Amino acid sequence: RYKASKAAFAQNLIKKLEKMERIEIDDDDSRKINFRFPPAPRSGKVVVKAENLSKAYDDKQIFEKVNLEVIRGERIAFVGQNGQGKSTLVKVIAENLQHKGLIELGHNVTFGYYAQEQAKTLEGDKTLLETIEDAAPEDLRKKARDFLGAFLFSGEDVDKKVKVLSGGEKGRLALCKLLLFPHNLLIMDEPTNHLDLKSKEMLKNALLQYDGTLVVVSHDRHFLQGLADKIFEFRDGKVREFLGNIDEYLEARKLDDFRQLEQSKAEEKLATKEEKAKNDGLSYNERKHLDKDIRK
Repeated sequence: RYKASKAAFAQNLIKKLEKMERIEIDDDDSRKINFRFPPAPRSGKVVVKAENLSKAYDDKQIFEKVNLEVIRGERIAFVGQNGQGKSTLVKVIAENLQHKGLIELGHNVTFGYYAQEQAKTLEGDKTLLETIEDAAPEDLRKKARDFLGAFLFSGEDVDKKVKVLSGGEKGRLALCKLLLFPHNLLIMDEPTNHLDLKSKEMLKNALLQYDGTLVVVSHDRHFLQGLADKIFEFRDGKVREFLGNIDEYLEARKLDDFRQLEQSKAEEKLATKEEKAKNDGLSYNERKHLDKDIRK
């Protein structure tokens, strides 16, 4: 309110706030997810190795000639605009998605995989308890309720069908399944999607304490801060290692967050579209619709 250019705007907000009805919240759910990943079995020094790796869908080249090594204990973030191949490379590693080139897992590597569409892979007609009991090894089945309780599923919740859960609840259930086996490599594709702030914080804390190797795809700057110690940028069909943390990466790209990265991509598309329109000699109505798209 003391900034000259904002004073009138601030004053207007103050008047609106004074007129607003204040609502008392009776019950604040202060529960938190509480879990740790099991200790990681020791793997070989090189956990994942890729040489001249390429992937295309029909005529669309996603990335080509990718060379990278993931070393034991590293915490790696895959970053870049949507559609540049981050999730595709993760699927090549975790699901052996068809590809050209070499991709190898190191000695004694066992991985846990949290897919971006992980929730869709859960069986909708099973209950939460059945989902965990069926996935768990024999000696952990009797602890299925304890595992679910750590992810805020208690009492009658465990008898709910998976298909009635919200996106966030399905995400929590998928994370719960990851705890059933000890892995020395965690591959996580957008794990914070649908999670609330408390759940994100607990997941980050659990990953900070995890003693294995981590590969994570995320657009969440706060989540990646202090978590990732190596960055691989996906851009223009190439995968390049960036020497620095997530803040240094965004500073080098002159960005405040990843939303700006997506905005710059949209602006590039519109600029290309506008240039093409000029060259193609559009009619008045076509030009009008294009201008509307550009303004939007």
